[in-house]
Amino acid sequence: MSTWQWIVVAGLLAIAGLSSPGCSDLGSQTAQEASHAEVPRACAMPPEQPKLVVDQTSHTFEALNPNDPCYYDFVVRNEGDAPLKLAIGGLSCNCLVSEIPEKPIRPHAQGKVRVSAKTSQVEGEFTHSATILTNDPACKRLVLTIRGVVRRYLVGEPPAIILPEISIDTPTSAKTMVYSQVWDHWQIERVQPTPPSLQWKIEPASRDALASLQAKRGYRIDVTLPANLPTGPFSGALEVSVRVGEEGEKKNLRIPVEGQVPKLRTVLGDAVDAFGVIDIGTLRPGEGSRKAVLLKVRGKHRQLKIERVEKEPEFLQVRVTPLSNPGLYRIEVGVPPDAPPCDYQGKGEDSMGWFRILTDHPQMPEIVALKVAFAVRTEASLPRRTGQ
Repeated sequence: MSTWQWIVVAGLLAIAGLSSPGCSDLGSQTAQEASHAEVPRACAMPPEQPKLVVDQTSHTFEALNPNDPCYYDFVVRNEGDAPLKLAIGGLSCNCLVSEIPEKPIRPHAQGKVRVSAKTSQVEGEFTHSATILTNDPACKRLVLTIRGVVRRYLVGEPPAIILPEISIDTPTSAKTMVYSQVWDHWQIERVQPTPPSLQWKIEPASRDALASLQAKRGYRIDVTLPANLPTGPFSGALEVSVRVGEEGEKKNLRIPVEGQVPKLRTVLGDAVDAFGVIDIGTLRPGEGSRKAVLLKVRGKHRQLKIERVEKEPEFLQVRVTPLSNPGLYRIEVGVPPDAPPCDYQGKGEDSMGWFRILTDHPQMPEIVALKVAFAVRTEASLPRRTGQ
């Protein structure tokens, strides 16, 4: 073959190589890379997954009697393409039971999850929830809630009689309602008060009162605390015994009675400390000073007639002024500017000053007795200024 023929053959082979499918569109890519690039990524199929769908996640019951069945079946659907697996994840209390399907829920099928509670262990309002774990990536935890009200056998309203301030010298009255939301036929057989000085009276509850409490039967109990109780906290109770129905089943209910019996009089104000001392401080000669406190008198005898004021030292100034509210008095205690040098701060020969206010109060004639701490310096005891 001549030289020019070899040149023609080489040119034809080069042209054929440029026009081949494996190279025309891929440039310098290898044949293996080209084969992968020819498969579009959009054609890759996603994995099959379950899809949990539930129409409701909570249920409210109507009023239940104790020991009534208390459960609700929640319907769970699987609208995915893979089986839906369920497992119990947690319960809000040990009286709650949750039942789930034993086998996974097939695609486009449904199952039931039962959430229940034992009403024998509940009185009044309740709310319980169950957490269900799933293999749905979009809903890994499902919380199902049940709530309602369990009627009460025997209850007091209020359950305890709380009296923030019991009258000192007059009887104090209060009331409570004992009722049942379950029993139609029952009656109170006995009421035992503690202490025995508590007085009580029973009468059937009105229809309006029963309706407001959703009660079938009830009694109103009026309680009276005697006058002149010791000051301080008061704690008592009413032990109520009832008989139910024809069989005579007996039930007991305890209603606490608590309160505070205040002191006949109280001295208030920042000028007096917890030990009953009014601290006027240390005064310069001719300075003088005064402090004021508030006297509160409780009970029937709040209008006082001041008979006399006793004080030590004699130059202390004590003034008592009735205020517009009955039982309130302003007491001013002062050291006059012309008071002599002295030390009534509790560490000298004179100890502390004091005063007593005596009145016509029948129970506490000495209505106030307080100490006064103060001192009046001498000229010699004053610090000298620089340059003198």
